[in-house]
Amino acid sequence: MLLPAALQDWLPAGRLVRFSIDTVDEFWTLQFTLSSLARKRLQAIPSEAFTALRLAFDDQCNQHLARGGRLVYRSGALVATARRPG
Repeated sequence: MLLPAALQDWLPAGRLVRFSIDTVDEFWTLQFTLSSLARKRLQAIPSEAFTALRLAFDDQCNQHLARGGRLVYRSGALVATARRPG
């Protein structure tokens, strides 16, 4: 980790990206693939609970889409640049 006090011209820049996902299956796959925390938690539950959760997820997403909503996955990154003094 960079320490801002030891560096000059410290410049953090954040970027938020939003992905619109077309289907519930794609949204599930994206969430399961990219979210380490979600993946670890889902892999730790019994298969019956996993199946029930997936059905509930699909149901909620389909209701949201039926109301005109969109499935959006948000991701972000922080990029910082700096230089050493001297």
